[in-house]
Amino acid sequence: LEALAGIKDAVPYLPESAASRIASLVQALNHDNWRVRRALINTLPSLAAKCGRETFESQLLEMFVHSFQDRICQVRMSAIAVLAQLCDLPANQEGDGSADPLFNSDWLLQKITKRLSELYLSLTYFVYRITIVQAFEILAASSVLSPSHMKVIITFLSEATKDDVANVRLAA
Repeated sequence: LEALAGIKDAVPYLPESAASRIASLVQALNHDNWRVRRALINTLPSLAAKCGRETFESQLLEMFVHSFQDRICQVRMSAIAVLAQLCDLPANQEGDGSADPLFNSDWLLQKITKRLSELYLSLTYFVYRITIVQAFEILAASSVLSPSHMKVIITFLSEATKDDVANVRLAA
């Protein structure tokens, strides 16, 4: 587990091909041990920064979205924390002061927000719905989203206040 936790620190120093292999490893993640799942989810921001948005979308996005409905709370909370980190990743890792995000507002809306809203509607367990509400709160706090996209977030959260389960309403 310690080696897995250290992967996220090593990824920025790996060549592109090695980072892609690690991305493939993470993509194939369906481990029984929740600590392994959490450790691999925590590598996603480093992998996204190294491999780019296209690789993240093609190899890692599905697993990332699936982690919001993991049966273990710590894995779901890691997914929320990773979402916050993904929102803050700069597109240029060279540190030249470029303020463009790696995952822009349109991408977040189309690839994350849309999928999480669809997932919310299909989930029967209220704890998973609470996790998605918390993810939307992270997106609402992000400076990446444009005002027009913020309207989508607010609409979702206001609809979540009408959930059948009181805990979900309170979370929203």
